[in-house]
Amino acid sequence: MDVLSAIFSCFPSGGRSPDTTVECNQMAFTEKDAQLADDIVDILFEAEKPGQALQHQLKVSYTQRAGTKVLPSQHPVFAAAIVTVVAIGILVLLVPWVVEALGFAELGPVEGSFAAWWQSTFPDAEAGSFFSYLQRLGMRWGKR
Repeated sequence: MDVLSAIFSCFPSGGRSPDTTVECNQMAFTEKDAQLADDIVDILFEAEKPGQALQHQLKVSYTQRAGTKVLPSQHPVFAAAIVTVVAIGILVLLVPWVVEALGFAELGPVEGSFAAWWQSTFPDAEAGSFFSYLQRLGMRWGKR
């Protein structure tokens, strides 16, 4: 057993003072080992303090919040409408970028892109197909 394992085995979990069992008392610790053990334990207890403060603050905020009702549970239809509007807004912002990234441009599919691969693999794109819809979006948004 190495020195650090021996030192930590003498401190019960969560305890600051060493265990006084026979095994721990019979270990031959030098003065340097004892000082190292004290320093390590001090560092560990100091490192634990911010976590305890955060845990306390989370408990306090949770108990304060537990007394209030949240919007989705009170108004599920209104909450669903808000989520839908936000999702549509995100799509409106992202779809032009995605269409352009796929290679659907103002003048047709960009060479070497996914759109060009799709058109070469399935050359007979009919009016009203998904390919033609994406190409129409690329041509319209390319003019902006």
